Amino acid sequence: MTRVAIVTDSTCDLPQALFEELSVAMVPVRVFFGSENYLDKVTITPAEFYARFAVTPANHPAYVQFAAAVVLIFGIGFWFVAQAPERNRDIIKLGVLFKIAYSSVVLGWWFQGQMPGMWVPFAWIDLVFLAAFLAALRALPAGPARAS
Repeated sequence: MTRVAIVTDSTCDLPQALFEELSVAMVPVRVFFGSENYLDKVTITPAEFYARFAVTPANHPAYVQFAAAVVLIFGIGFWFVAQAPERNRDIIKLGVLFKIAYSSVVLGWWFQGQMPGMWVPFAWIDLVFLAAFLAALRALPAGPARAS
């Protein structure tokens, strides 16, 4: 009989009761603050983590869950692109729009001094992905013209 285990990293933020009920194993993520390092939820609590960035934690888990769902949906879309790039090139266009939207919102607020610095590296990384997505669109054939 095959045994199955559910393993996640500490960033999933499941309630402790669910970890216990489902016997979920958690691997703590290592968090670095300069020369200091911690193990998430082992040597640093979520409250201490947020305090380091002077960020108020989300007041409802749905904020994080929705963002995770969006990332998952885009991941599935990009899997479709990887399987058949020409047929699914329009999904890349959605990725371009998403990268523009996220980067412009985060960097716009950051330049105004109203965005915690922890989000800024992700915006810069998304600009790199934006360039890669645009290069992929240019490299792919345009596809058949659509009837009006």
